[in-house]
Amino acid sequence: MAAGGGIIANGTLDHEFYDLSDRRQPTRVNMQNNIRYELRGHWKHINAGNKPHYSVAISPDLTSINEKMKLIATCGGNTVSAFYVDTSAKHFDVKKRFESEDDSNDIVEDFYTCVFTLIVPPQTNGSVPTFEKVAYLAVAGLRGVMRLFRFNEDRMEHVSGTPCHAKAINHMVIHPKQDDIILTGSEDYIIRMWRIPAVNLIAQIINEGGPMDRGIICMDVHQSGDWLITGDKAHHICIYGRLPSFNGAAGIHRETVPIFSTNTIHAQHIDCIKWYGDIIMSKSCENEIIAWKIGDVKDSLKDGLALEHRHFHPRTTVIMKLRQDHLDIWFVRFGLSLYPGRCRLVVGNMVGGLVVWDLVQRTYCTFQSKSKGGVIRQVACRCNADFVLLKEDGRIEYWGARFT
Repeated sequence: MAAGGGIIANGTLDHEFYDLSDRRQPTRVNMQNNIRYELRGHWKHINAGNKPHYSVAISPDLTSINEKMKLIATCGGNTVSAFYVDTSAKHFDVKKRFESEDDSNDIVEDFYTCVFTLIVPPQTNGSVPTFEKVAYLAVAGLRGVMRLFRFNEDRMEHVSGTPCHAKAINHMVIHPKQDDIILTGSEDYIIRMWRIPAVNLIAQIINEGGPMDRGIICMDVHQSGDWLITGDKAHHICIYGRLPSFNGAAGIHRETVPIFSTNTIHAQHIDCIKWYGDIIMSKSCENEIIAWKIGDVKDSLKDGLALEHRHFHPRTTVIMKLRQDHLDIWFVRFGLSLYPGRCRLVVGNMVGGLVVWDLVQRTYCTFQSKSKGGVIRQVACRCNADFVLLKEDGRIEYWGARFT
């Protein structure tokens, strides 16, 4: 997230903003109290073959069109869909809808992950220079191919389809400091960094000391842009850093040894992991999300990593465990909103239930999705704490946050 959003100020992290050091557990409240949400819209998308939907993404604020219009994208099977929605009304409708199908004949595509970013498009010969950012959507899955789409008000343009890995791409993230850099994590246990829209490889990370058959499922980049954290099928969590800065530098950066690794936080597949300041939020199929730190609860990430390096064994501190019933399945991803005063974590479960944790007030509430039942595969949050949920059968809901 860019500076000015309250997370990074003057190039340094506001650690007080993420302070959970007292380990006070969240208290359950009714949704009518300080955690309030209202359903703004819901619709359903069915892909070819009626295959499961796995990923949903919501665009950052679009400067090129009405600020109340948002782009939402979903993927599943061989289909990616995008929707322009107007959030100005209490209940909004889908204004425009785009679809694209992968019709390759060799291996049938099954998309697992999608992500938006806003970048200034490259200039073509004879075009008028512009510094206005436009939305790009990256989608990938079973075939290890990243498909890139560009949007404007009138169309969804397929820009490229680039082979990026020998096996499936399970997750993609945008670099928090450089919007034109995307990271791909794969079943081949390799993480690669690409500069878009040209999709040029600029770095790759290979854990040469680990087994190559455990596959990267999830990852995240620290808000400072310095550290990459990954989770895999063998319940290992690894941190790589410091990540290099890419400002036109030539050559491909290569990282082979993690600076931190542990397999003691979870006992099964790790399918979602995110930074919350220097705190790590991670989830497996164990009916809980764990908030933990490297080193002691008061240590900064830098100090914790330095302490771990001196003692040659991982030292971790569990801060709290956020429970959610009916969450003992994998490939279910939570959403995290990081705006000051509105830090909320939202996760669904396999019966259509939702839990929202207010990480500032240390409270939580539970409620049922509008379309009751069904596995909620992913929740995507906006910085204002609004969120979009996607169910496995293609049902989509947009919930707006209310603050009093």
